[in-house]
Formats: sequence, structure tokens, C-alpha cells
Amino acid sequence: MIGKATQQAASLAILALVAIPHVAWSQTRTDWIGPVGSEASWTAGDSGSGEGDNWQSSSDENYQPDRTFGGVGEYASISNGGISVIDGSAGTPISPAAIRLGEDGGSTGTLVLRNNANLTVQEALGGQGDGRLANGVSGSGTLVVRDNIGTISLQQYSQNSSSTLVAQLGSAGSFSNPVQVSESIALGGTLRIEATPSSGFTANTGDTWTLMSGAAVTGAFQNVVADPALLSNLGQAFGVATDNDAVTLSVEQRLVLEVDRFSGAARLYNPAGHSTDISLINYTLSSSSTPLDSSNARWHSLTDDNTKTGWHEANPTAQYLSELNPEGVLQLASGDEHLFGTPLTPDTAVPLGTDRVNTANVSFHYQLATGEYVSAVIDSVGRINDLVLVIDPETGAATIQNQSAQSMELISYTIHSDNGTLLPSFSGSGLSDWYVSNPTTTDLSELNTADPLLVSVGDTVSLGNVWDTTAGILDNLTFRYQLPGGSLQTGTVDFGALADVPTVLVGDYNGDGHVNLGDYTVWRDSLGASVAVGTGADGNSNGVIDSGDYDQWKANFGASLAGSAAFASTANQPVPEPASLVVALATLVGLGIVRRTKVM
Repeated sequence: MIGKATQQAASLAILALVAIPHVAWSQTRTDWIGPVGSEASWTAGDSGSGEGDNWQSSSDENYQPDRTFGGVGEYASISNGGISVIDGSAGTPISPAAIRLGEDGGSTGTLVLRNNANLTVQEALGGQGDGRLANGVSGSGTLVVRDNIGTISLQQYSQNSSSTLVAQLGSAGSFSNPVQVSESIALGGTLRIEATPSSGFTANTGDTWTLMSGAAVTGAFQNVVADPALLSNLGQAFGVATDNDAVTLSVEQRLVLEVDRFSGAARLYNPAGHSTDISLINYTLSSSSTPLDSSNARWHSLTDDNTKTGWHEANPTAQYLSELNPEGVLQLASGDEHLFGTPLTPDTAVPLGTDRVNTANVSFHYQLATGEYVSAVIDSVGRINDLVLVIDPETGAATIQNQSAQSMELISYTIHSDNGTLLPSFSGSGLSDWYVSNPTTTDLSELNTADPLLVSVGDTVSLGNVWDTTAGILDNLTFRYQLPGGSLQTGTVDFGALADVPTVLVGDYNGDGHVNLGDYTVWRDSLGASVAVGTGADGNSNGVIDSGDYDQWKANFGASLAGSAAFASTANQPVPEPASLVVALATLVGLGIVRRTKVM
């Protein structure tokens, strides 16, 4: 076989003789053929002449791509799902004419730069190519850059919308050698931020890193995702700046808006445990799907708080609640908070498995005294509107909890793991007439041979240890249960703690543990009243006693906290259909009963 050096010399001689302009030449593609899905060295097999066990050219040569070869140069294409690694162990200079990750449609490829890695990507000697590291072309790519790289020199860097740049941080102010780009940086897709493996690094507010420098930046990352373990409190966030011909990463301290997905309660706070005060002069709470309620009973604004002077509400709507302070600021020190009440109106008619408050469409933007606008971190909390399998991530113990607002009965359930992480030693709930059925690492089931199990609001059923904790909380588990009629329902799996669910029945308006005729009387006598959310006969938790609360009472008529025996004792009683309901509502309108409105 003719050596690559001999081929290169012959090609250069021909190029010199014919003197063909460089625009007539194209770069030669060299494909990464390393293992799919696992790391392998870029330079594996190199004995001093650029050999490469993991590379294959169009002529079936196993050499690393080289910008000087043939006058037109070779570029690297990592598009087979493989992971190529460059580190300080490379014995020869690495200098392709270009690198393309995920070059072909539907393909993927990953390049890892770490541990004093050195790399030069530059156009060929004849001027062909652009010296570009293209993170994603027709497919998607991943570029992993650790903060201890050596010299990385590119002419151009581009990243498409389906690709990811991973920045691994091991200490504050690291990345002393940012990636140097001489001509252009075009951003898109995702920036993922991780701690360097085994570093145990936790970032603090004010830490900064320069990832790339040397050229004007166009575009932006559509998503910035950080490992939560890298941050020291929930309000910390990574910001990305692209001015001054650089891509710079910094840690910012932000406010947190905690939103209860079940009740619509909202709490604004500056997390405890740090020393950064945050001063704001205005804010806007917005929600594009769950309506906002500006009534005094629901929205406890800064204006309503006598200890916070100078604030004024500004044109509240069902989508926006805003306040401003033209005279001063509100300073929130670490640990300070403001309770906004329940400004988000929960949808009590949503089916099981759907949050009553759509927190994904909630945002909170505020302006600092410096004039800068900042987005608060939105933290979705509270009970889940479903029958939930709660798994303790530390022990693997599981509990079925009814976190919804309605009682339900079940005759069987199954926990499924795609990855085989369940414990076949599972012994079941221990309830009478419930039997474990063929436990395996992929499926754990129990079924009932007698009466259905009534699971009232807030009820829990302990199942013992069911899950291998070494799998991690990203494990894909599913939870399904069967109703007496035979229909299968899909519940929710939640890794964490049991929810705080009040031990009351929806519709039990007199608090005696039973939903019966006495609760109808309470509802009828308070119809039209404004109350604290969820109190009295406010069964749908909207702060007003209305027809929706009757519907909640009717849906749960006969239920009891005492269990199935009490359920049976009232189940056959007729549910009254109040002919006076329409009359009562009409009377309220006739009397002109309205809620107090805000002063604009």
C-alpha cells in the first residue's frame, strides 16, 4: 500500500504543475469509524505518520484527516453516532481542514476536548474549505469542552438548532484557555452546563467563564440547561453574554416565583443562604393559559401591603398582573419573601393527570433599580392532580397517594420499568384480599379478589421498597391502575416526598368526615359569598361559593374519610337536585352583589 506521505507528495507536485485555481478543488471527507455510543481516541493507532484506526477515507485509507494532504486537505466527519476524544496524550499535531459533527441527515456525532487537548482547524494549504468546526450540519452534533483544554484554534464555529455544546466546569474562573475562533461564531441549539466529573464543584453568584473568544458572535442558544447540583440555590441561573467578540458564561442570582400547581398560590422570594440583595422597581406576572384574578380576595399585591410603600397596580388583566414603584425600590435580602395569595385561578374541571394550574405558561419578569430586566425562576410545587406513586429516591420505598380532589376505587395496579430496576422481592401492600402477581424486575402488580379499595382524598397505601435506587431519578417508570369497571388508568410517578394533602373530603363542607345532605345545607346557606380559597363550601377552590361547589359536592356525595363501610352507608341516598339553585343565583344578581374591585 502506498504510504500517505508518498500520496501527499505526488498530489502536491501535480497541483503545482497544473496550477488549477483552489475554487475548483473540494476537500476530501474522512469518516470516523470508531465505536458507536462509546468514547475512542482521535489518534488511536498513530505510529508517527498520522495513522488512525478510527478513521477511513474515501480510498479506504486509515489515516487521521489532515489539512495539508493533497493540497486540498481532508476534513473530519463524525457522523456515525461515535464519540471522538482529543486530549493531551495526542502524539502528533491534530489539524484537519474542517470538522463536521452530524454531517448527514439524521446522523449524530460527538467530539470531546479535555485534559490539555490541542487542536487546529484551518482551511487547506490551497485555500479550500473554511476551517469550520460545524456542530451539526444536516444531523445533530455534540461538542464537549472541559475547562482544562490546551490550545484550540478554529477559523469558524457554527452550531445548528438540534445540536449541543457541553461546557464542563471544575472551578470558579477556570477556562483560562478559551476556544479561539478567528473569523465567526454562529450559535444555536442548546448549551448544557455540567460539573467536571469527580470535581464536586458548586458555582457561586458572580463566577464567570469565557468559553470562546476572538470573533463576532451571531445567533444565540435557544436553551441553556444546567445540572442542578452545580448551583448552590434554586434562584441561581447561568447567563450567557455574546458581546465583545466572546461567549461568556456567568452565574446570576435571581428571585424565585413559587407557584402551587393545585391551588394557584404564588410566593416570590430571594433564596436563603447567600449575600446578594435584589432590588426591584416593577414586575409583571403573566400567564397565557391559567387565568389571573386581580380581586383583593385572590391577589395580595405589594400595593395591598402597608409595609411596602410607593407601589401601584397597573391595569390588571386575566393575562397580566403588574405593579410599579416610581418613588423607590423593594429590596429583598436573602431569605425575604412576599406572598401574593392565589392570583392564578385553578381549573377544577381538568381530568386526572392534568395540573389545575399550568405552571409551564407562567412567567415573572422584574426590573432592577439598574434598569435591567430579569426573569425569575419559576418553581412548580404542590400536590399533583392524580393518583400518584411517590418513590423515595433515597430508599426506593413507594407509596400510592391520592393527591387529587376526588375519591376513587381501584381493583389492581402495576408498576413498570423499561430498564428492569424494580425489586422482585416486592411483598405488596399487605392489605386484606390483595395479592402480589408474579413480581419481576420490569413489573410489580397487585390485584384485589374482593371489594374495591376506596382511596379517598389524601389517602396513602404503603408498598415498601420497590425500586433499585442506583438507577437514579431519571429512570423511566410507569404506574397504571384499574377501576372496578375494568378500565385502566395511567397515574403519575413522582420521585420525592409525599404531598401535603389536607385530610378533608371535597364536598365535606361541615367537616364531619362525610359528604351528605348536611354539606348541601352549608353550601346553600353561603351561596354567593367570597371566602378564603378552599374554605367553607368552596369545593372548587376559586374563593367564591358558587354552582361549581355544588358540582363538587354532588360528584363526591356518599364519600367518607372513614372508608368503604361509610361509603356504602350513604351511596344509595338520592342526590338532591336543588330547584332553588337558579333562583338563588338570579337573586344574587338582582341584589347587585359584587366583589370589591381594585383601585386603578
